[in-house]
Amino acid sequence: MSRISYVDPATVNDPGLRAIMQRARVEGTPRPESQAIRLHHPEVMKAFNHAWDVFFRQGTTDHSIKELCRLYISKSVECQYCGGQRSVLAREQGTTEAQVDEILDFLTSDRFDERERTALEWAMAIAWDPSLASDNLWDRLHRHFSEPQLVELGHFIALTLGQQRFLKTVSVRHGEVLADTDPGLAPEEAPASTPQANRAREMNFATPVDATTRWSQARTIARSTLPLSMRCGTSALVDRAADRELLLRRRSARHHRLPSGVSPKLGVQAVERSHD
Repeated sequence: MSRISYVDPATVNDPGLRAIMQRARVEGTPRPESQAIRLHHPEVMKAFNHAWDVFFRQGTTDHSIKELCRLYISKSVECQYCGGQRSVLAREQGTTEAQVDEILDFLTSDRFDERERTALEWAMAIAWDPSLASDNLWDRLHRHFSEPQLVELGHFIALTLGQQRFLKTVSVRHGEVLADTDPGLAPEEAPASTPQANRAREMNFATPVDATTRWSQARTIARSTLPLSMRCGTSALVDRAADRELLLRRRSARHHRLPSGVSPKLGVQAVERSHD
């Protein structure tokens, strides 16, 4: 249950706010639950919706790339609510569930092209540590994107990162507002008999599975990429022996898949201090 109450959409009289809620009902991303929380502060809702339109729905950067960055943030910060949504437009542009399943492994997965991988690497730097934005990454960013596109993409990543952490903290869940709507839901979030789930199967998306199972798998992958010193934010505890064994493997691998950006030296010192 959400820690902030939902405003009943039926009680809203402002035409602009009603239009925003109707769009959430028929398009999703964002879905009605998060918008019903924003209804507590109409000006915040209007400002967010304007920013979301400019940064995400519109602009000159490929919408599918912005959707991949949004989903990387979802899996990385473990926001099940946000990760349980899909942009219909991005799906039409070719974003697949196979990419979503491997998004935490984007550096090595062959399901992403160089442009997508570069954008995701930048999302990783913004989300976890700006020092990951090396000269090499900036060279690639300028090769694949114009500076106006970088401003647009960077602002979108920052916006969705903050919103997802906020909504996760509030404990928003699907199906708690306008539960009869399913646009924008991921296959595993939609009931098996809904039109959205049927369309997903017709388009060869992954067969809807239990959301808890999917996110348990995602958390396992996410934890395997985090330095041990950052694991206090997850729900799992790893025993001391396993920590030290994994620590040695990570030290030799030089943390080349480190989403948090904590350097090997600092990460090792932090873990060793925590075990003393």
